[in-house]
Amino acid sequence: MRRLVSLFLATLFGLASAISQTGAQLPKAIEVVDRQAFAAAPSAGTATSIDLRPYFPPVGTQSMNDCAAWALSATKSCQEALD
Repeated sequence: MRRLVSLFLATLFGLASAISQTGAQLPKAIEVVDRQAFAAAPSAGTATSIDLRPYFPPVGTQSMNDCAAWALSATKSCQEALD
């Protein structure tokens, strides 16, 4: 277990130069070891899953280099359908 945590921390610190450019902060060692710090608090009456497929447009044909455009337009269409 200790070796796994050390490997995980080494990976995180290896990415520190890329992360620091975005302003993100690395978790403290105690936060990495205590995985419950990253767990969501349980709440009563919360749905375990929600199906949003009826609100999205049908799947279309993507061409080269327009993945982000498709994702953004599908998300916008879903948002408008929900409003």
